[in-house]
Amino acid sequence: MRFQIIAIRTKHPHNTYESITHYKLSGGTVINKEKAVRWINNNRDTMFVNETKETEVVVISSKGFLTESYLRTQPDCLVKNNLLNLPRF
Repeated sequence: MRFQIIAIRTKHPHNTYESITHYKLSGGTVINKEKAVRWINNNRDTMFVNETKETEVVVISSKGFLTESYLRTQPDCLVKNNLLNLPRF
């Protein structure tokens, strides 16, 4: 399936180095970061932001044992479609 991410939740909302913990999908479902990574990695689902342009969301794989895999948007020239620019819930 294909899901639109419409909002995010961060661990510390006022921290400069924000870490996204949960994603709200267009249907209202809320999933945590680990589940979102698993859904995409298993080729079960795809995700995007911005209804009109449909900026793809991809998994950035963990490079070390202290880091975790996470989601990010495909790089382009727009800042407004980055995950951290989505509304908070």
